[in-house]
Amino acid sequence: MKKPLQGLRSDKVERLPTFDVISFDATIEDLLSFCSIIDDQDDINQTLMKNYVMIRLVSIVEFNLKAFVSKLIDDLDLKPEEILRDDSISINLDILQNFKSDFYSKGRIITASLDKMNPGLIYSIMSRINHLDFFCWYDALMQPHQGKTWTQFNDLYAKRNDMIHNLVDVDDSIPVLRDKVIQFHDFVYFLFIFTEMNIGINVKKEPESKILKRWSALDQSKIKLTLNNYKQITKKFRDNYSPPRRS
Repeated sequence: MKKPLQGLRSDKVERLPTFDVISFDATIEDLLSFCSIIDDQDDINQTLMKNYVMIRLVSIVEFNLKAFVSKLIDDLDLKPEEILRDDSISINLDILQNFKSDFYSKGRIITASLDKMNPGLIYSIMSRINHLDFFCWYDALMQPHQGKTWTQFNDLYAKRNDMIHNLVDVDDSIPVLRDKVIQFHDFVYFLFIFTEMNIGINVKKEPESKILKRWSALDQSKIKLTLNNYKQITKKFRDNYSPPRRS
């Protein structure tokens, strides 16, 4: 027997995280500090602590991706059909009571309906929002990671799932774990900035002064890229993009 369609409830929207870069940075710093004391423990506790780091890292990434994608939708006033594959979403009537509330924004309602932010979903959403092949574009912008980010992102989730469902222990060294924490913090942050700039330049046609202000806010030590390089690479990927047909 087919299950009845479950509508999106107000409590799911209310539990969605809000965009908070300071809190995001703080949780990452806490995790890095935790990594720094693992080496002082015995073998059993080291294994347990490394397992915690992996599970916690995926939770932090997933939690903040929801907030960042929600803010992108609202700030850039993106159309729902640019994010969702389906033509409609079902919502419970309790949400109608809150439609005039700023808290119940388009971005929050759409993101709350997406459920888990797994790698495939992020790939699909960010490709449709940016009108390009997202992970290939990201790797082209972040040259040291070229061709690797999708695989690393997918592997991160696969390892976390293996730990939860099959009780497999993390076999990464402590330095490798630290590098992953830093890498995926940067991934979430640049996902947001690069997308804002792409839409600002190519869709909203923002003035150059505003684009330069966005660019100057980037941590230039993390990227080896000029603004002109960014524009050229992004234009190439947008020109070559063939959006998938909606189901």
